[in-house]
Amino acid sequence: MLFMLTFIASLAFGWYSRKFGFTSMWVTLFNLLFSIYLAVMLTPTIVGYIPAFSEVYYKVVCSLLMSLFIFIIARYSTSMCFDNAFNAPLPDLFSNIAGGVAGFFIMLILTNYLIFSGFAVAVNVIEKPERLANKDFDKASSLVFSSCNFVHRLAGQPQYEMPAEVVDWFKTHSHSALVPSDKKNLKDVVDDELTGK
Repeated sequence: MLFMLTFIASLAFGWYSRKFGFTSMWVTLFNLLFSIYLAVMLTPTIVGYIPAFSEVYYKVVCSLLMSLFIFIIARYSTSMCFDNAFNAPLPDLFSNIAGGVAGFFIMLILTNYLIFSGFAVAVNVIEKPERLANKDFDKASSLVFSSCNFVHRLAGQPQYEMPAEVVDWFKTHSHSALVPSDKKNLKDVVDDELTGK
């Protein structure tokens, strides 16, 4: 049910966002993908270094706040650096269609990220998280994973399984910051990625 509502909202926003044009909406889409990816993938490391964040729902709050912070910086930076590119003349038909498609994906990804975060909080708070197992949570989780996996592969990262492990970590009824991964914990895997080991 929730997925259908997000789909309808995404269609409506896609129709509305046509007027913003191709460049602005696609830059916003990539900023959103980049922000969610960094926030989701870095949260295990932050929780590992700040034990207080491992309690209950703090890891989800940490991810949400970080994604918002990164998105604001990325959006401001691209606006400052590529201001003229946003006004590049493009055929109206192409600009409207491409802008609408980007708007659709922006709303779809954003709403499902929020749904995923909401369910992840509930999973970590209630005593019997299996009661929350439903299609909406699975679809939202799948879309968050797909978004992170897309950026992960686009960046040429070698450990393709890592986005799936991190997304699953958010879904677990656990206050631990660590998840096993080839005899290494998840924080160490992310640290290795950042240091290039």
